Amino acid sequence: YFTWPDGNLLLQALQLAPSTDDDVLKPYLKNSFIDAIRKTAGTHTWHEVNEDRAEFARGVLKAIKGDKENPTPFYTIGFTQIDVNITDIGLPEELKKAVAGLEQSRLDKHAAFHKAMGERKVIEERGKGEAVARKEMLKVVQEAGLDYELLFSFREFAQGTSNTIIYQLPQALSDRISNILGGTSIEDAFRKLKPEDQTKIMEALTKQLSKVKKGE
Repeated sequence: YFTWPDGNLLLQALQLAPSTDDDVLKPYLKNSFIDAIRKTAGTHTWHEVNEDRAEFARGVLKAIKGDKENPTPFYTIGFTQIDVNITDIGLPEELKKAVAGLEQSRLDKHAAFHKAMGERKVIEERGKGEAVARKEMLKVVQEAGLDYELLFSFREFAQGTSNTIIYQLPQALSDRISNILGGTSIEDAFRKLKPEDQTKIMEALTKQLSKVKKGE
């Protein structure tokens, strides 16, 4: 093992080692730190920095540590145990006003875009719901094991026209069909069905009701 030849010389060497609290070293390291922040911030927009401070802090830390190709005071001195945390971002009052105006404009455009996309999606889903309803309503009334309450609640509906209003329809079925239609009422959906689909529904219901009456 290695033994230092003179304990006093070792103590003197340690005393000569730089400290981050040194009044001469402080400004030197501070300037290097500020340069690292400026260098990193120059590759990001204000919005990116504000939105992900942790990522920005990692960039600053990398710039502070440096490497052989790009030595920094911290790298030269040998400071390796460094951590950077960005807890707050302050802007001059004039810049705050300018940024606030740009940010508000961006948010307004963002909101308008998503509002338009949302309305478009509603229209698409509504159309899809009404199209699917034609198949799903037929499927509901043709399923095996329909209980008698459900079938009899459809009695007038099966014998009526496209303007028939459904009364006493079981809530569970009403909710199910309404969800399929994207919130559209069953009456409105039925009015929008093609005449041949209306006929199929009425025929299917009449057939099922006939079986119930016969005890099948």
